[in-house]
Amino acid sequence: MPIDSKLHADSAAGRTRCATVIGGVFAFKHLMSMQPTRGALCDPKRGVLNRMKIEPGAEPETAIHRQVVDAREGREARVIARLYSSWALFGEPQLLRGYIVLLPDPVVPTLNALGAQERTVFLLDMARVGDALLKVTGAARINYAILGNQEPALHAHVIPRYADEPDRQRTSHPWTYDWHLAAPFDHAACLELGEALRRELTRMGVTKPMRFAPGANSAASAPTPKPR
Repeated sequence: MPIDSKLHADSAAGRTRCATVIGGVFAFKHLMSMQPTRGALCDPKRGVLNRMKIEPGAEPETAIHRQVVDAREGREARVIARLYSSWALFGEPQLLRGYIVLLPDPVVPTLNALGAQERTVFLLDMARVGDALLKVTGAARINYAILGNQEPALHAHVIPRYADEPDRQRTSHPWTYDWHLAAPFDHAACLELGEALRRELTRMGVTKPMRFAPGANSAASAPTPKPR
């Protein structure tokens, strides 16, 4: 028996139904529910979802996850400030004075796992940390890097560069330095710089309140491995 099919788009209900004509009898079959999902937009012209965000799957725990938890609980002495999207921490080691690592909160695997608004805020926070470093340290420029090869979770390196660096390193990327010979983070040595950066970020209006002072609940521990 010949079968004629017609597709009817019910845009008001956001559903597509198939009207199958068999011997003059209409049998309606539901094909697809077009309920919007998180991170997706509906294209009314095509009646399809246009996904704007990659939803993360199960994420392995990384050093980034643990450091964010420690920052929230006041156990991380390297914390400088809580920003809108992230935590600003002194890098370990202090390859160059004022080297900062930016950790998103909540943690996500990559920049691309964030929605459009969230990634914009994270990148703005990163640039604002650079602005504060330029003003407080007198750096010549700021290098920014997002890698995640060793620790597969989003984090950004914000590294001030200085005019008085050795010629070989001054014109190259920061990883030309020997990280093993760099000075480890020292809370007392970085205290004044951290307070100055926090004041500048607060003046810029980009900080959020913290439940605990940086390192208020920390215990003596080995230096934290540097994320790459």
